[in-house]
Amino acid sequence: MALGERGSAFCHQDTQAHVELLAVAVDFGSEAAFRHYVQWLSHLLQGRGLPGHDLARALHYLAGFLGETLPHDKRQAVLDLIEAGIRALDSDEDVPNYAQEPAGLDPAAETLAATLLAGDGDGARAQLLDCARGTWLPNVVARVVRPAMWRIGWWWQTGRISVAQEHLATEIAHRAVDNAFTHAARKPRRQRSALFACVEGNRHALGMRTLADAFEIDGWAAFNLGADVPAASLPGMVNAFRPELVGLSVSMTQQLPAARAAIEAIRALPDGGRIRIMLGGLASDSLEEAWRWTGADLAARDAPEALAAT
Repeated sequence: MALGERGSAFCHQDTQAHVELLAVAVDFGSEAAFRHYVQWLSHLLQGRGLPGHDLARALHYLAGFLGETLPHDKRQAVLDLIEAGIRALDSDEDVPNYAQEPAGLDPAAETLAATLLAGDGDGARAQLLDCARGTWLPNVVARVVRPAMWRIGWWWQTGRISVAQEHLATEIAHRAVDNAFTHAARKPRRQRSALFACVEGNRHALGMRTLADAFEIDGWAAFNLGADVPAASLPGMVNAFRPELVGLSVSMTQQLPAARAAIEAIRALPDGGRIRIMLGGLASDSLEEAWRWTGADLAARDAPEALAAT
């Protein structure tokens, strides 16, 4: 069947993503890493009205190609992963949270999600300030902002909103959190410091931004390097600020090798062994052993959990 130029480009992108995930799953020895990816992609395609059997067919074709081209010592591990992914398409077991509709959210999170989607910046800022009144802001972020962004992500995943709408909602959330941060009560400054960064390839910076804010509210000196930070540039910043803690964010499984490279670069510093390294983000949350694979010391799902661990 002729796909046309646009269709061929999409097929090429999808195949490249399949291979990238297979490489990570083989490297880390994790069937769940590839199985979760396939389950998420299946839900994504269904949300856009595309039949799930097309994904199964594509994986079968990929298995046939790799079965003929991979070296013998690599072949079976890859084929076993693809088979596990195909089986997962017919199973409702062990589906990752990010591939399922958020349930049981705080009503304030649902309201904030709707406000963000409507493009109502004033409303989002007012709502977040109201939620934070008399409450520690990191708890509000964990209870309200984070789940609201899950809801926004689900709407995008199911095809209800466009990428542009998701970007607008995220930008408004950034500004609302910044506004709440300027009004938040702070603990006295401690002699403690932390450096935060999204690993190379991770452009989803809101979670890391709120984490850095939480540490600053808690009295730490917090240095946030933002999104998509190359591993090669991290050691210089660690040398400059000499933090006791480095927090790294990974939003997608494909970014785990970048996290490992960043951690290896930090560990290679003369005093790199003294620094505690914490992993967070969606990929870390969904794969419980990801922090061990990358060489981190611990993982945390949100700011309250991260602060409790330090």
